[in-house]
Amino acid sequence: MSHAIAAHDIRRYCEDEDIRFIRLAFCDIFGRQKNISIMPRALERAVGCGIAIDGSAVKGFSDGIRSDLFLRPDPDTLTILPWRPEQQRVARMYCSVIRPDGSFHECDSRNILAKAAETAGGRLLFGHEHEFRLTREGVPCDEADYLDVQPLDQCSDVRRQMCLTLEQMGMLPESSHHGCGAGHCRISFGDTLPMDTANGIMTFGTALGSITAADSLRAEHHELRINISAARAEQADDLFAGITAHSDEITRFLSRGKDFDADDLREGENRLSLRLPTENTNPYIALALIIGAAIDPKNWSAEGLLPERIIELYSQQDQA
Repeated sequence: MSHAIAAHDIRRYCEDEDIRFIRLAFCDIFGRQKNISIMPRALERAVGCGIAIDGSAVKGFSDGIRSDLFLRPDPDTLTILPWRPEQQRVARMYCSVIRPDGSFHECDSRNILAKAAETAGGRLLFGHEHEFRLTREGVPCDEADYLDVQPLDQCSDVRRQMCLTLEQMGMLPESSHHGCGAGHCRISFGDTLPMDTANGIMTFGTALGSITAADSLRAEHHELRINISAARAEQADDLFAGITAHSDEITRFLSRGKDFDADDLREGENRLSLRLPTENTNPYIALALIIGAAIDPKNWSAEGLLPERIIELYSQQDQA
């Protein structure tokens, strides 16, 4: 599909759905989401050559030579943001960061994951579980414990709204429940391909912040568990061996020196589970590292998979 046709189709969809703003979203190398809003009339330029941003103001994208970079959206990620007004609606697309000549910036983490996923060839699928504590003015929302129900569980409405909202956005919530401890929640999602999983993790964070803020709540201590499955059970042992061997290195690199007491890698039938701190994690980079460990464990290293600039900035954070 040509850029012009893609832009035309998206613009027609925007007219049909009363979409007036489109957020072009991406994240810096540390996983902090950024965006710029455009009007539908700018879609053809966005899908074609991209929308200009100042790369020098985004961590990891300044090379000291020129700061002109562009966001080029992926039309397949277009979705309406359900927590925004029903009239004059807002949609979002995830973007790649490109240079003026159209090439990917080496620190564009979506492209890093895309290349890793290509080497995996669909052999690995990923689910994700999110744990967080709901507070109001610094105080947990309830005193409930594991699997408690209302009235002890005062967090169920937020979990319900999160599941319904994210399902509306095309994600696959499977279960939710009260966790161990006051205000503690867990929401789990089904297996998808690597890029869909990373996009979903980013979407979860945005939705959680927006939905809780609307009720004067705050989600704290947000942690992420990545569930890893082999598409074919007979390949699981070989794929999981590399992940198991390098899980400590992956976690240590992504945590960037922050205090994070990761529990042991959990193993199940045709499944591995690795816990990561979302506030310190770029999901695209995380999944790329996991895939690299699975596909080529003997030659695995963060330095071999990631650009020198990312390694340098992560190392600086580790030493801070």
